[in-house]
Amino acid sequence: MNSRVRMTHYEMEEKYGERAQDFKRDAAEDLEADRESDTCGRTAGDASNEENDLNDERNNIPENPRFDGSDYVPERDDQRLKGQLLKIFDCMKDGRWRTLSEIEYITKAPAASISAQLRHLRKKRFGSHIVNKDYMGNGLWLYQLILKEKTL
Repeated sequence: MNSRVRMTHYEMEEKYGERAQDFKRDAAEDLEADRESDTCGRTAGDASNEENDLNDERNNIPENPRFDGSDYVPERDDQRLKGQLLKIFDCMKDGRWRTLSEIEYITKAPAASISAQLRHLRKKRFGSHIVNKDYMGNGLWLYQLILKEKTL
């Protein structure tokens, strides 16, 4: 289990009173910065080595991943699903714990699609990565992606 404790906005206000507004504003600014940078919290200084690192990390994700499902039509869905998978992978590869709504805010992918793509990342054909989840209460879950070592 994750030892980190997250609180709802209501719980923050109850515990911290007016200071809760500062915490909420800081969290919102962090999320906005993550979304705008399109790197999920990594600084511009990290960008120099990221291109090569990203290609190495993506080696476990096939160039043409095979999706499935009862409503799946390859001609219609492949490009969208691969783009979604890579956006979510790029966001989560830093190992930070995030809620579905945080990932949704950053990637602009629907929460149900994010859940599906996180499940895909566990599968052998998508890299056999580890996706941890931690129940925080009131139906709120946190997710963390741990990358599998690169295979040759």
